[in-house]
Amino acid sequence: MAYETGVGVGIDYGKAISWYWVAAIGGSSDAVCNLGDMYENGRGIEKDYEVAKKLYGIASEHGSGLATCSLGDMYRLGEGVEKSPETAERYYRQSAEQGCPEAVEELRKMGKDVSMYGKEVRERTEAQRGRSKST
Repeated sequence: MAYETGVGVGIDYGKAISWYWVAAIGGSSDAVCNLGDMYENGRGIEKDYEVAKKLYGIASEHGSGLATCSLGDMYRLGEGVEKSPETAERYYRQSAEQGCPEAVEELRKMGKDVSMYGKEVRERTEAQRGRSKST
């Protein structure tokens, strides 16, 4: 992740992608999700929503709440898929159940009841919302 964000090293998307692939092959669902993000946003590689969706799906199947949330984002925005608020909501709910605060926030923005998600996830969501307001 250091090469993607430039923390401690210069930003080098090509190296980031290479290291994500190494970690993904080693079984890291976080690395698979990060690869999906690189493909979805065209960082260091040509933008490819189909590949991004496949990578997010793999990471989601292995428990990555962030990858599941990213699938929801793709359906909410219509990125490489037909726009579908219903499908987005389904992915956001699954992601929230996986403990992803970003998904809880997206559901809240959609006007959905988020009270059923654990206190810990709601507190992380509130903390993130507070941080984003202060920056």
